[in-house]
Amino acid sequence: MIMKRKWLIMLLLIGMILVGCNQSEDVSKDGEGSDTNMEEEDVVGKEEEEVEKDVDTSKNEGEEELIGEEEVKTEVEVELDGKMEPLQLHVNKVDQETGVTIEDHPLYADINQLVTAEPEMGIPNDFSVVPLDIYIADGASSLFFLAINRLDVPLTNVSFELTLGNIDEEFVFDHTPIYLSEEEFGVLEPNYALPFFLDLTSEGEELYESLTMDNVFMDITNYSMDVIE
Repeated sequence: MIMKRKWLIMLLLIGMILVGCNQSEDVSKDGEGSDTNMEEEDVVGKEEEEVEKDVDTSKNEGEEELIGEEEVKTEVEVELDGKMEPLQLHVNKVDQETGVTIEDHPLYADINQLVTAEPEMGIPNDFSVVPLDIYIADGASSLFFLAINRLDVPLTNVSFELTLGNIDEEFVFDHTPIYLSEEEFGVLEPNYALPFFLDLTSEGEELYESLTMDNVFMDITNYSMDVIE
């Protein structure tokens, strides 16, 4: 098997086409009730203003300075806490059972180079997918992907439909069903990435190579997965 070295294209596209399963749901949930919260804050703010009129000004200034220091400290702590653990590569179950390791398998070794070079790939608190590279074996081309688990629970039996193409509605894959079964791929632990591949036509390969940050389109729909408690 030969890997077409398109690391530069891959690295350029990572930030653009990482697609997670629950981002849109999280956004919609955060948006619900925002107007109500703002109205409640306005009422509370007016009441506080009336109370503050009777409070000593110098005391307020001292409290404001203390609150400001606490806010800065909190922001720093949040930034540190938000740093993701380095991503690691998962060898699928079938390969593990035949004794394959990352070190002694050329394909896994090549993929691991990219994972090591980009240890913070993935979307925090989400499952995501990123195109990896084109591989050629016996004259046939395949596009490898990484399925990345940044949730805090192990996942298995992950299924979804994958669409990859450009904004002109030309598609390498169009709602292609993917199933990462536990029987074949095993359990994907938190902060691990699992490689999988899809066969490419010559037209699909040409289209994939034409994708850029300005024209790429990728989407995941109809997803489901089993969570290991």
